[in-house]
Amino acid sequence: MKYLLSLFITFFSCSNSNDVNENTQKSAFKWEEALPSTVGLSNSLIDELSLQASNLPNIYSFIIVKNGKLISENYYNGKNKESLLHIRSITKSVSSILFGIAQKEDLIPSTEIKIEDYFPTYINESSDNRLHELSVQHILDMQSGFNWNENNEAINWYTQITNPLEYLFSKDIIDSPGVAFNYNSAAVSLLAHILNKDSTTNYSDFANTALFQKIGIDNYTWDKDAKGITRSDAGLALRARDCAKFGYLYLEGGRFKGDQIVTNDWINNSWNHKIDLNGNYGPIENLHYSNLWWNGIYAGKSVFFGLGYGGQLLLCVPEDELIVVTNHEFQLNPAQAATHSSKFLNLIFKELMDSL
Repeated sequence: MKYLLSLFITFFSCSNSNDVNENTQKSAFKWEEALPSTVGLSNSLIDELSLQASNLPNIYSFIIVKNGKLISENYYNGKNKESLLHIRSITKSVSSILFGIAQKEDLIPSTEIKIEDYFPTYINESSDNRLHELSVQHILDMQSGFNWNENNEAINWYTQITNPLEYLFSKDIIDSPGVAFNYNSAAVSLLAHILNKDSTTNYSDFANTALFQKIGIDNYTWDKDAKGITRSDAGLALRARDCAKFGYLYLEGGRFKGDQIVTNDWINNSWNHKIDLNGNYGPIENLHYSNLWWNGIYAGKSVFFGLGYGGQLLLCVPEDELIVVTNHEFQLNPAQAATHSSKFLNLIFKELMDSL
């Protein structure tokens, strides 16, 4: 299926520059650490899963948060809890959070706004009429309508393109926006340009002040494109235990330490069975997509997740107050890297879920 193939392909970012944030004043937020048995899980089972994970190829991290407590944290192949690990297209889910914040703070009136006013050089009276209908929401739902094949475009997109906007807008519109799901990293890259124009700061700085600092993320890097624009589609690298905070924020209804960072309405719209993709992802059935988040069902329970090429997963199960994060090496032969997520889901996540 087209979407199942293309979701693997957001990878090889070879930017010459990136945003680096290493605050010397560390955040006050620290995960409360606890034994699995304090939240109803078997200590021996979690130890066994951690050992099984060590045998997975190219794995870097495997952490579990349950009931707001960090109950297991494991690193492999030379990585540790301070390692900044690429999350690849989980960056898209982070961008979704940022647009939820931007809407809450009235930086954008609505995600239904058309993007034509932001790109007058590329969307004008000579453009396809359908392009004038393209909205932020269409981009968030991967329904932009561009003639784009992620499998064929990804390596070129991340390594060779010197003018990203010109490259994307040179593509024909083949579907009216909002009609068909088609995974398109280039379209998602437009979000950074839009927020840059609607805020008084750049995309990375907005993320830092409006989100990262508030949830205790004080060390990360973020790739830029060839024009020096922070990538909204991929390229964020951070600690695995910090990646889990995005899931925790959503499990808490958008609140973090008493601060309503993003609205519960935005979360409900994002963690929503909106676009039916008519398939499964590993053991996760009934796959859907909404607001740059994937979701499906495992054993009758909703699973919402961010997914990055090469085995980057942020898995959230609200019913069990469960968050699982794993990272893998991604700069590999695509045929090899594409197996990482499915192996982890089938061998580790499935057994963990079956124990609950």
